Amino acid sequence: MLFNRIAELVVGEVDGNAVIIKDLRFSFEIKKDNDKSTNKLTLKIYNMNNQTRCLVEQVNNSVILKAGYEDDIGAITIFTGTVVSAWTIREGNDTITEMSVRDGILPLRQNK
Repeated sequence: MLFNRIAELVVGEVDGNAVIIKDLRFSFEIKKDNDKSTNKLTLKIYNMNNQTRCLVEQVNNSVILKAGYEDDIGAITIFTGTVVSAWTIREGNDTITEMSVRDGILPLRQNK
């Protein structure tokens, strides 16, 4: 039976510093469709320290989201994209960093 879910998040600069998040709580929602617009990932990461938050919140960072089951083949890549916007809010005792991520957004921005 496949009950042990695992997820991993890699966020960082394209050719620089990156952070792997797998021990913190995070949630995500992916919206994919067949039209010409980019696919969307909304990501919430809970209770990061200040140093990690500063690295993660940068626009144009790359994001790789992996998920799967521990008893199966493990975490596999289900979304790759670029941070479009990020902000942090306080909700009760939690500090939540929410990010909007799109796939293929850099070529669209750089295209004339």
